[in-house]
Amino acid sequence: MRSPATLFVLSLLTTLSLAACGTDDPSPVCSGDDVDARCASDVGDDADAGDELDVEGDADVDEEPDATEEPDATEEPDVVEEPDVDDEPDVTEEPDVTEEPDVEPDVSEEPDADVEPDVDEDPDVAPDPTADNIRFLLEWTDSESGIVSDLDLYYCQDGVSSMEDISCVSWETQIRGWGIDDESIAMIVNDGRESGEIEELEHDMPLNGRYHLGVQAYWNDGGGAEVGEVTATLKVLVGDVEVYRDTRVLETSATMWYAAVLDWPELRSGNGAGISEGADCVNSAQNTCVGGGLYDTMVYFD
Repeated sequence: MRSPATLFVLSLLTTLSLAACGTDDPSPVCSGDDVDARCASDVGDDADAGDELDVEGDADVDEEPDATEEPDATEEPDVVEEPDVDDEPDVTEEPDVTEEPDVEPDVSEEPDADVEPDVDEDPDVAPDPTADNIRFLLEWTDSESGIVSDLDLYYCQDGVSSMEDISCVSWETQIRGWGIDDESIAMIVNDGRESGEIEELEHDMPLNGRYHLGVQAYWNDGGGAEVGEVTATLKVLVGDVEVYRDTRVLETSATMWYAAVLDWPELRSGNGAGISEGADCVNSAQNTCVGGGLYDTMVYFD
């Protein structure tokens, strides 16, 4: 139960409230010049400037996205993360031109100048048509070490009885002059006396006509006994151009290979013209054969 004092206070407050809301004292219409206390707008009742949003209360420029908080250029994709030119195909990885088919023959694949033509093939280069010199080169190899061998060239004009005729050129006669004034000179330039050496015969100013060439071979083991075999190669040059080559395996010592029959000036035409191998041995009144087309010691013209 409320006390009388409390009731009194409540009654007084009620009375004051009714007095303030009475219709007998309407709210004045205020203008900017009124001085009525009720029209005075207390700046303290308005939103205090201090209550207004302080610029510091607004979004602080310090709270705006700081340029330093924007994506740092260092956080952007670094150019070093872009495909590095080192990752691009290196020009050294492009197909090497050396791997492309070469339309021209590689000189490294051409026959070596040191490789001589096959002895079974005639050279096909024509000599100088004005050449007036024939050269014969004879070289040989032994089938076994320790063999002592000696091969000799015999060169004759047509019409002789044998290749040992006194008019022929050999290691014995060395040099001969043919013709009216001996203007056609044939001579041994080098007398090869063992395997690895070259026997050379040269014929200057040959007369028109036919010539015969033979190879006589001797070898033994150094004590007189015949052993092994010898392989002989003959080259014929007109001027400095090789026009003929042939090879023969000699299986028996003290034999002769009828190596070539030559016709001049046809030989100067090249391409194998004017030269061919001599006839194989056929037993006769003068010739004795030892097999393989070889003559026993000497070739006789029946």
